Amino acid sequence: MPAPLFTAAPVPPSPVRRGLSARRRRVAPALRPFAPAALLAALMVMVLTGRLHDALLAGKLPVAKLFLAAGALFFFSSNGMAALQAALRTVPGRGFLALTVAVFASVPFSVLKSHSAQVATAWLYSTVPIVIVVATGLRAVGDLERVLRALVLMVLALTALILAGFGKVMIGPDGARFFLAGSYDPNDLAAVVAASSAACLWTLHGRPVLWRVLGALGLAACGFIIVKTGSRGGGLALGLLLVGSALFVPSFLSRTARLGVLAAMLFGLAYAPSSFLERMATLSDVGSDYNMTSRSGRIEVWKRGLSFIVRSPVVGVGAGAYPIADGRWAEENGTTAGFKWSAAHNLLIETAAETGIPGLLALLCCILPVIITWRRIRKLPATSDTDLRLQRVIEALALLTLTYLVAASFVNGLYNPLVTMITAFNIAAHVLLKQSGLGQIARLKP
Repeated sequence: MPAPLFTAAPVPPSPVRRGLSARRRRVAPALRPFAPAALLAALMVMVLTGRLHDALLAGKLPVAKLFLAAGALFFFSSNGMAALQAALRTVPGRGFLALTVAVFASVPFSVLKSHSAQVATAWLYSTVPIVIVVATGLRAVGDLERVLRALVLMVLALTALILAGFGKVMIGPDGARFFLAGSYDPNDLAAVVAASSAACLWTLHGRPVLWRVLGALGLAACGFIIVKTGSRGGGLALGLLLVGSALFVPSFLSRTARLGVLAAMLFGLAYAPSSFLERMATLSDVGSDYNMTSRSGRIEVWKRGLSFIVRSPVVGVGAGAYPIADGRWAEENGTTAGFKWSAAHNLLIETAAETGIPGLLALLCCILPVIITWRRIRKLPATSDTDLRLQRVIEALALLTLTYLVAASFVNGLYNPLVTMITAFNIAAHVLLKQSGLGQIARLKP
């Protein structure tokens, strides 16, 4: 019987596996977990998702290019092409391929072709290689666990940068809000941190004790950063994750951890700055919110975005061209005076408006499968410790994705590094699942 492409749990012999071609029998044994590639993937998740290099070095060192150079070396030295073939046989792998096609298909029809061509080119030499290097480097359950821990370390590193004085204060219509210069704006930073808090929760139900402590500190750091940013979307996403996981996902946390999370949440709300609590309270008073009443508020921006989708449903207005299309809309309607060219401020509207409905469907194929799969396997009996670990990792990834989707309802996200990483996690998890005992029980074809 041939060895599986990626290492998961022992799989009982089956006619399908016995019928594998001689060619797959020859290449499969070479695709054992490759520690340097997995470690590199974890470092990329930590640094690139948190944009730590941008916040710390202001883009003066091409960190991403150095990562990709090392990733290419590991890819070709560990039979990466066979791993890539396995990735492309998954739904998220094919979804990412379709999304790449949609990004490039939008260029000839863009409202500003030169700009969209630059965005598509950057996608090709940046996003695509990152997905390939991370997805093909994660070949065992332990590798996926390592990237979840990398997200915990990322949150702690972001907090350390803030405390060390690398952050800036932005004064706007919402008052003083915190962000990291050269990295994320307040809302984007809060969205990434809120989603990463799912990884912190995951560590509370595992071993060793050191990671439980780091996970608890990471949760506190998530709350600290979101309060500093003043992001309502980030605060809402984090709150829903904490309450939802504690009350409705009993398998995710132990009883002690659930009580501790709820107690910590109540403590945080009791001692949070009044300015943040006042901002969160405006969610219940939508009538006076500028997002509901202003021409530059999110409701009006989303309405214009829907009109872009109706106008060009197949190819969109062009990759990265939403703000330009917004400006063209103002010119067409004679409202240019004092008009602000706005981004979409919504991941799904941004994707559909810029790359068309096909691009939106492709994005959903990239990020939703882990949620659907979680629902399918969460109550299946694990036949081994590896299967149980894989179940828990997929549960954490599903909650991370759901949390980000809530936060991304208020921010852009198509080109956000976290969306890139979520896609890579989806691909790796599904390759592993197909060759695990859980995959066989759930009737997932290898």
